[in-house]
This record gives sequence, C-alpha cells and structure tokens, in this order.
Amino acid sequence: MTITQARSAREGFTLMEILIAIAIVAIVTITVGPALLRQAFRGKRDATKVRLQGVKSSVQQYHMDNNSYPEKLRDLVKKPADAKRWDGPYLEQEPRDAWDRRFNYKRTPSGKKPYELYSWGENGRGAPKEEWLSVWDS
Repeated sequence: MTITQARSAREGFTLMEILIAIAIVAIVTITVGPALLRQAFRGKRDATKVRLQGVKSSVQQYHMDNNSYPEKLRDLVKKPADAKRWDGPYLEQEPRDAWDRRFNYKRTPSGKKPYELYSWGENGRGAPKEEWLSVWDS
C-alpha cells in the first residue's frame, strides 16, 4: 500500500467521531442556550424601560408647553385640536415597546401620579400586573 492509498482509505470521519461531535454540540446548547434566552429577554426589558423614559420626557415637554398632559400618546405626534401652545411633534411616531406593541397611557388626575404609562411586557395584553413595565418603576 502506498502513502496515497493509505491517505485515501482514511479520508472522512468515522461514525464515532460524528456522534462525539454531535454530543458536544448538544451539551453546549443545553448549558448555554437558557442563559442566552434570559439575556435576550433582559435586553428587551431594558430597551423598553429606556423607551418609557424617553416617552416620559416627551410627555413632560408637552405638559410644559400646554400646561396639561396629553389625552393620548398620539397627541405627542400630531397636534390635537384643543392644544393652543403645542410646539411638537414631541415624538416622530407613536412609541412602541421592544416587543413592537403600543405603550399603554392613561391620564389619572386624581391619582398619585398624573398619568399611567406602561408596557404589558413580554407576554402582552392579559399579562399579570407584576409583569408590566411602568415608567414610574425604578
């Protein structure tokens, strides 16, 4: 047997080598995968909190200009008919959370805060209140 014949007889992987490689990939996926998913969720949650703070700043600017809070977030984008000193747009478009859902906004003149502004979080509408991300949470 020549050297060339010996090399050609050994080309490729054995079944055992392939199975070992698959097992290693599976072990890495099982151990690292959940951590990556948690990090991705944390990233979306943090991005939503940053967006909430940006909307809060826009609402505050609207309040300074008009001496009242907007009735809806759309008022930050397009001038409402009753706004006399509107100096917007305060936002280029209606804000959305990191899951691409609209924020929830409601004026609460008799509440502790002048308005509610929050995202339902990852699970969307119907999520328990504990999962909501509010602009007033630290």
